[in-house]
Amino acid sequence: LAFHPQPPEKRQIHTPTMTEAGWITTNPTKIYLVRHGSTPLNESGRFRGSSTVSLSETGVKQAQTLGAAIKDVHFAACFASPLPRAMETARHILDQSALAEVRGLQVNESQGLNSMNYGQWEGHTAEEIKAMDPELFQLYQDNIDLVRFPGGENLDGLKVRAMDVLDHAARTYPGQNVLLITHQVVTRTVLPAALGVPLHRYWCFGQDAGCLNIIEAHLQPAEDDAVIPLRYQVKLTNFRPDRRFN
Repeated sequence: LAFHPQPPEKRQIHTPTMTEAGWITTNPTKIYLVRHGSTPLNESGRFRGSSTVSLSETGVKQAQTLGAAIKDVHFAACFASPLPRAMETARHILDQSALAEVRGLQVNESQGLNSMNYGQWEGHTAEEIKAMDPELFQLYQDNIDLVRFPGGENLDGLKVRAMDVLDHAARTYPGQNVLLITHQVVTRTVLPAALGVPLHRYWCFGQDAGCLNIIEAHLQPAEDDAVIPLRYQVKLTNFRPDRRFN
């Protein structure tokens, strides 16, 4: 039997663009979402959480390299987790930018960007936690979205506070660039939320120390005083300017 494919015009399915769907796309807010640089606890494989560890020498270089790569971006605002490793990363990035220096751009602390509170797990390695509570550690590996860390948080609560920061940035600085410095657990939670996929896809999003993600926030017109809906588009993930590909 001969195979007779349909003509191309009959096989094409039209997907409405964001403009056709009523979304304003000409000038979205661009969110530069950064994971802080490496620390001694990262490098020893320990859960950091709320620890006040500073950047290692490698982490400082990662932040400076990323800052040099985006030094020409005009940021309207910068927000960072209040933990030292995030604040230091933010300052190293802004130190590379003549635009930020001239304008006196400040780093604003944001609790919504804080790391996960891992409770009793903080300071321990994966092997130590596996020995202490093998069942919960297995659930952490298989379905992290179902885990509440002993004495700490869960991903649902973190997602709410982190997405509140993105929403605030998009509504406060429409059509501008905003720099957010945070932690791996936050970026890995925000990315699936922005894409509209379930939190159990958390482990699918690789996030190296000192990496950059770019998310665009699009506004939709609203009548009267209604809250303006937002739609996010992920444009770039896990970018590191010091990484070379063969």
